[in-house]
Amino acid sequence: MRSAPSMPAASWMETPACSRLTAHELYELVERAGLLTSELATNSVCHTKGPAAVRLHWRHHALRVSMWDPCPTLPAPVRAVRDDEPTGRGLLLLDVLADRWGGCAIGEGPWAPGGKTLWFELSLGGGTPPVLAA
Repeated sequence: MRSAPSMPAASWMETPACSRLTAHELYELVERAGLLTSELATNSVCHTKGPAAVRLHWRHHALRVSMWDPCPTLPAPVRAVRDDEPTGRGLLLLDVLADRWGGCAIGEGPWAPGGKTLWFELSLGGGTPPVLAA
């Protein structure tokens, strides 16, 4: 999914992600995945110029959501945020709500767009992984 300039990034990225999880009856992941996808999309729009893309991938009983943007600079480490600061809680939310998360810069090359990817994983509690339709 690529962000559309006429829509707020958070809703443009969050809504399709939540819709896909709901379609596959992964209800226990919808709220956390929506919030964290929204945070990554908002950071991408606020701190980079250019397009962004989100990818949902099911791997070993966990949902991995990856957000790519064209800026290779990784965010600063998680820090304490004062109550009166209006921003700066996105990575803190990832730390608290995601089972795992990380990021990496991507070098430019003939087959690589450059930029960076930030990702998070949410585990599905027990049971067999769902069968995801094409």
